[in-house]
Amino acid sequence: MMRHLSHRELLRTSIALGPLLCGMLTLSAGGVRAQESGPGASATQVEAITVTALKRDTSLKEATAAITAIPRQAVELKQIKSATDLNTLVPNLNVTTNSSLTYITIRGISTSSPLGAGESSVATYVNGVYQPRTGNLDYAFNDLNSIEVLRGPQGTLFGRNATAGAISLTTNQPTRDWQASLTGLYGSYDRSLFKGYISGPISDTLSFRLFASDDDQRRGYGTDLVTHQDIDRTHTSSVTGALLWEPSPKFKLTVSAYSQNLIGAYAFHVFSGPTGPLTSLLGVPFNTSGDYTLATRDVRQDESHNNSQRNAGVSATAVWTPLPNVTVKSVSGYVQGSWHLATDGDGWNDPILVGFNISYKYKTFTEDFTVDSKFLGDKLDVLLGGFFLTDRFDTNYQIGLNFLTYPLPLGTNLGPAFGNLSTPLYTKQIYGQTTTSYAGFADATYKVTNRFKIYGGLRASSDEKAAQVQFLAIFPSCGFGLPVANESHTWNSVSPRAGLQYDVSSDVTVYGQWQRAEKPGGYNTTSCNNEFNPEKITAYEVGVKANILGGRGFINLAGYYYDYTNLQVDQITSLTIVTENAASATIKGLELEGGVSLTDWLRWDLAATAQDAEFNHYNSCDALLFTTTAVPDGVNCTLPPPLMNIPTNLAGHQMPFAPHFTARTGLTYKHEFGFGKVTLAGEVAWTDGVELTPFGFLDPAERQGPYAIENLYLTYAPIKSRLLVEVFVKNLGDKTYRSFSLPDAGTCACVLGTYAPPRTIGVQATYRFF
Repeated sequence: MMRHLSHRELLRTSIALGPLLCGMLTLSAGGVRAQESGPGASATQVEAITVTALKRDTSLKEATAAITAIPRQAVELKQIKSATDLNTLVPNLNVTTNSSLTYITIRGISTSSPLGAGESSVATYVNGVYQPRTGNLDYAFNDLNSIEVLRGPQGTLFGRNATAGAISLTTNQPTRDWQASLTGLYGSYDRSLFKGYISGPISDTLSFRLFASDDDQRRGYGTDLVTHQDIDRTHTSSVTGALLWEPSPKFKLTVSAYSQNLIGAYAFHVFSGPTGPLTSLLGVPFNTSGDYTLATRDVRQDESHNNSQRNAGVSATAVWTPLPNVTVKSVSGYVQGSWHLATDGDGWNDPILVGFNISYKYKTFTEDFTVDSKFLGDKLDVLLGGFFLTDRFDTNYQIGLNFLTYPLPLGTNLGPAFGNLSTPLYTKQIYGQTTTSYAGFADATYKVTNRFKIYGGLRASSDEKAAQVQFLAIFPSCGFGLPVANESHTWNSVSPRAGLQYDVSSDVTVYGQWQRAEKPGGYNTTSCNNEFNPEKITAYEVGVKANILGGRGFINLAGYYYDYTNLQVDQITSLTIVTENAASATIKGLELEGGVSLTDWLRWDLAATAQDAEFNHYNSCDALLFTTTAVPDGVNCTLPPPLMNIPTNLAGHQMPFAPHFTARTGLTYKHEFGFGKVTLAGEVAWTDGVELTPFGFLDPAERQGPYAIENLYLTYAPIKSRLLVEVFVKNLGDKTYRSFSLPDAGTCACVLGTYAPPRTIGVQATYRFF
C-alpha cells in the first residue's frame, strides 16, 4: 500500500526547500532573465522568452502562473515528438497513451476517458485552436516551434475542461526569408523517419510554409505469440500548410490546414492472469486449453490487432491592432477525426470473446475572440473575450461474447439461458452526442504601483449536451436491448479568479491567487443513461519567481492547495466504461523548478515536486468484481447472483497518476570546436510510486513502483556546413514500467494495460538548403 504523505511531511519538505530557495535568492542580481531561456537552452544568456498561453504577450517571469516554456531549441535537441516526451521536462505532468489515445494528468488531476462521454481535464490548444480530444495532438509535434504548459486551473481564461491546466502548442509559421530542410532518421525497431519543409515569400505581403513527414516503425516492441503479429508499432504520415498575409503593420491573417493518418497495431498486455468472466460469476473454471503470458512486451491472443486514426483541420487567425493600445484577435478552427481499434479483449488465446471493436468520429468548430486594451497610461490592462464551440461525436463500441455458448465442466452452456442466442453474440453500444458551448469572459490587471499589481477576472459558460444512447448488455440492471434513448441537459457555470503580484526587486517576484474552474457533466454510454455531474475545483496558489547569479540562472517555487468536488472517474463495469462522480478530494503540493549556467558552455537544470492528492470521500465498487453499473454514493453495487459487491470507501487513498515525489535534473554542454559545434545533453527523471487506478492500493497490477528514466542527446554541426547530425538514446537503462492499467471485469476478470516504450536509439541527419 502506498504511504500517505502527511501534513507534517509536506511541511518538512517545505522547510528543506526553504534554505535552498533563500540561498539562491541571495545570489540574485540584475541581468538578463535566464529563466526565460527555457529547458535545454544555451548556457550563455539569451533573449527573454515571451509566452502567450495567458492570452496576452507576457514575459515568463511576469506571468502569474506556474508555466514551463519549452522553446524551439529544446524541442529539437530533446527529440520531442509526442506529448509523452514532456514527462521528463515539465514538473507534475504525466502523459500516458493507450491505443494511440492520450491521457494527461497535471498535479494529480487526470483526463477522463478520451472516448467522448468523459472529457479532458486539460485544455489543449494548437496555434490557439481548442482541441476537443487529446488523441489528435501528435500532428502538431511534427513541425513544432514551442510548448507552454500551465499548471493549475485556468477556468477564467480557458473555460471548459481546464480544471487541471492548459497546454499550448505553437507550430512553425511562414517566414519572410527562404528556408528549407530535409531530415532523415533511422532508429530502433526498424524505425525510419523522413520529413521536410519549405517556407518563404510569395509576394511582398504573402508568405507560405509547407511541411510533410512520414514516420514508420516497422517492428513492434513485442509480438503476439499466437498470430505472430508485431504489436505496439505505428506508421504516421502528416502534411501541414500555412499562408501568412500581412497587408499592413496593423493586420495579419494566418490560414493553416493539416491532415494526419496513423496506422498501428496495439495490444492490451496482461498485468495479472485472466480467469474469465464466468469464473468470477460461477466459481468454476473454464473447460479450456487457453493460455496467456505475463511477458512484458509479448502477448498470447487469438485476435488480430489493428488501430487507425485520421485527423484533419483548418484554422484562421486574424490579429488587428487598430490603435497602439488595442489588439483584436480572432481564432477560428474546424477539426474532424476518426479512431478505430480492433484487438483481443480477454487477454488469452481462446475465443472466449470475439474481441474489442471500438470506433469513434467527431467534427468540431470553435471560435475564440478577444480584445486586449490598455488604459490609464498602460496601468490598466483589460482583456474581453467570447468563445463558441459546437461538437458532434459518435461512437460504436462492440465486444463479442462467445462465452455464452462456451462449454463448462458440467457439459452445458449458457446459450439456453439467453434464448438459444446464436454465436457470435455481441454487447454493443451506440452513442451520439452533440455539444454546444458558449462563454464570455473579462480579465484585468491593474498596476497599483510600479511594483504592485492586482488582477482578476470572471467567465460565464453554458454547455448543452444532447445524447442519443443505445446499449445492448448481457447483465443489465435497467433492461436489455432498449431502444435509443434521448437525453439532454445544460450546465451553466461561473469561473472567477483574483490575485496579487509584487516585485520585491527587479529580479524577484511573488504572487498569490485564488480561482475556480469547472468541467461540464455528461452522460454515460450505457442503457441506464447515467448522468454524471460537473466536476468543480477551488484552487489557492502562491509562488516566487527569481533570477539569480546576475541573470545566469533562475528559480521558481510554487505552493498550491485544491478543494476538488465531484471528480469524474472512469470504471470498467459490465463490458463498458462508466464515468462516476467521486465525492471530494484534496490536493496540496510544492513545485521547485530552476536552472543555472555554471559556465559559458555548461548549463544545469533541475525540478522537484512534493504532492499529496487523496480522496476525501469516495465510495466505489472494484471493477474486478464484475459490477454492472455505476452506483450512487453509499448504494451497494449490483451484481448477478449469487455475488455481492459492497462499495469500498476510498477516503484517504491516493488519486491515480499522482506520485508523492518526483525529481529531475539535467546537464547541457555546448561548445564550438575547430571542426564544428557540439551539443551534449543528459537528463534523469525519477518518479515515486503511483497508483494507476483508484484501487491500486489493493492490487499490485494496478500500480507502478518508483522508477527513473535516463535520456542522452548529442548533436554535431560541422563548421561552414548546412548539415546537422543528431544521436539520441531514450530510456537508456531500458526501464520497464506500466503507463496505463485497465481492470477489466466484464471480459476476463483480469488487469490489462500498456507499458511505456523500451530503450530506443536513433540517428538523425538534417540538411538545410538555405
